[in-house]
Amino acid sequence: DIPVNLYFTDDASTISGLEKLLNVNQININGIKVGEGKDLISSVQGDPYSIGITKLTNILDFNNQSFFENVKILPIDKNDNGKIDYWENIYDDSNVLLRGVWIGKYPQALSNNIYSISASKPTNKTEQIFLKWVLTDGQKFLNNYGYTDLVQNERLAKVKLIDDFKVEPIA
Repeated sequence: DIPVNLYFTDDASTISGLEKLLNVNQININGIKVGEGKDLISSVQGDPYSIGITKLTNILDFNNQSFFENVKILPIDKNDNGKIDYWENIYDDSNVLLRGVWIGKYPQALSNNIYSISASKPTNKTEQIFLKWVLTDGQKFLNNYGYTDLVQNERLAKVKLIDDFKVEPIA
């Protein structure tokens, strides 16, 4: 009989994902906005009757490849059958969750993708080197901007695609 307090970070992507998931407009979201992920974690840890909504990058300790201490993910019953089925149970381990997001076990409304697009296959060697950097060494910069890096096998598959392109020599 105790009401739950909803905390969410005050950023466009979190609010947009929440609107899509709940199928409401921002005006109708009744919760407590906090500035950053660390503020949300602190608020939720101090309020036993709370749920927090934020970017995944705000609750992941990338150095240890785990969730921050005392942070648990609320599971989502994606097929709406009233229970968390075996295939839906991806929330206890950060690596399993990240893979689950990638293969579609997590609600699409709560995830975003970044795409590199061009009018044609990049055949210039410099373009290919840049795209490979984005998929390899460049991944480490994503966390600073609220994105998670691609899982290893996805990176390898994309690099292989680039390797298969016909290459023009660097001028």
